[in-house]
Amino acid sequence: MKKIRIIILLLIILSSFTGCMFVKDKTKSESYDKSIEILRCFDEKDTEGLRSFFCQHSQDTDSINDEIEAAFEFYEGKSVSFEFAYNGGVAGKWRDGKAVDEHITPEIRSIVTDTDNKYLIFYHEYLTYTADEKCVGVTYMLIFNEETDEKLQIGDFVQ
Repeated sequence: MKKIRIIILLLIILSSFTGCMFVKDKTKSESYDKSIEILRCFDEKDTEGLRSFFCQHSQDTDSINDEIEAAFEFYEGKSVSFEFAYNGGVAGKWRDGKAVDEHITPEIRSIVTDTDNKYLIFYHEYLTYTADEKCVGVTYMLIFNEETDEKLQIGDFVQ
């Protein structure tokens, strides 16, 4: 009887870890897909497509379209290759057993374009932000030219 209880307890613990892994893998997969779409927006200079990833707070600023257009001018060529980094997964805060702030900070690294430029695109995205639901989505994005060390930012960090 004692062995059966131990086996049941181990199965419960194992299944709870599996559930956490599924959520992490799902978020990572969605983030990867979003990163591919962000690259497509840069390659095709799709202002509306890129703008749609930003949170409502960022979209409501007067400068968002100008910032995106400046980023498209900054980013030369079309992507040929890249690496994706998830940077540790979901981080945030919990209160009374509920997430009040869940965010991720993925990187699209080692982007090489057909014009032989090299870039890094880093973005911050709230998955949950109960203090202000208008902040759910990408709050800001940084684009680095790895050859010249120049950078450009779209949006602002929200806290």
